[in-house]
Amino acid sequence: MVNLSPRRSGLKGLLEAALDKGVAVDCSVQVGLCCDELLGVRSNMMLSSFRGAEKTGSVFPSRTNVSTPTWQASLSKVSCPVCRMESRKDELKGEGCPWCGWVPPEKRERNDGYNNIGS
Repeated sequence: MVNLSPRRSGLKGLLEAALDKGVAVDCSVQVGLCCDELLGVRSNMMLSSFRGAEKTGSVFPSRTNVSTPTWQASLSKVSCPVCRMESRKDELKGEGCPWCGWVPPEKRERNDGYNNIGS
């Protein structure tokens, strides 16, 4: 199987992958003296992009304003079926993928059986 997605490298690639998939951190800290626990802290955290958090069903804080243009733009993006890069939904369905050149089936020219190479 051939992977057609662009290669991610370096710190930027690592951060993109981590935010895209999400990173869960579960930590427990205990401070004790002579076998007696003096302080205990337990924390569960998730680090991800808003889109990744939406996919996993995370609950956003009550004051999160989802009506901002940036939020709406991030929710209106979809992944290309070939290269998996994100583009605006209307752009992908109308013109095709700006990253790899994929064209949606309804926008492809019909092949009438003739070879149009060289014409």
